[in-house]
Amino acid sequence: MTPEKTKALTGYEYNAVLNPGPLISVKDGVLANGAPRITTPYLTFLGGKYSEFITEQNTKLYRAVSSNQKYIKLKNGDIGHGTGSYAGAFYVDQPFVSKLQGRIDAAILPEWSDMTKMEVVELKKGTKYFKGPIAPQGDVFLGGQDKMQTYLLPEARKMVRVLEVKELK
Repeated sequence: MTPEKTKALTGYEYNAVLNPGPLISVKDGVLANGAPRITTPYLTFLGGKYSEFITEQNTKLYRAVSSNQKYIKLKNGDIGHGTGSYAGAFYVDQPFVSKLQGRIDAAILPEWSDMTKMEVVELKKGTKYFKGPIAPQGDVFLGGQDKMQTYLLPEARKMVRVLEVKELK
């Protein structure tokens, strides 16, 4: 089914049943044995529902990060990701009020992140991204139809500029 027909039925260009779209299989890094790491990010969207967009202006987003995330000061004064750290794949439109709210609304499992910090980032104009409702991850990690996430392909993550890092309580 075409993205247009899928959008007419579901409100989104892609979904898990009718047309899983480009996020059904994404090469995202390399495994220890040198083989490509394949992920299925469409499953992180509720019902696999998401649409593709391109930013029309610089856009502010938020991301929960762990205590082991490292930062460096770049020559131009910007904050950069340090050695072994990287721009993540998943972001939300609104800042987290607390760790608990972030875990519930963004369905972030404790084994994925200790959520001690929140990055405030800017996604540069012209960047392709995917957006849709957050799928639940079990227990109290609910996500939901009204809780939206943004996913960035590996090449788009280079378009992320860290504006600020805040502590989460």
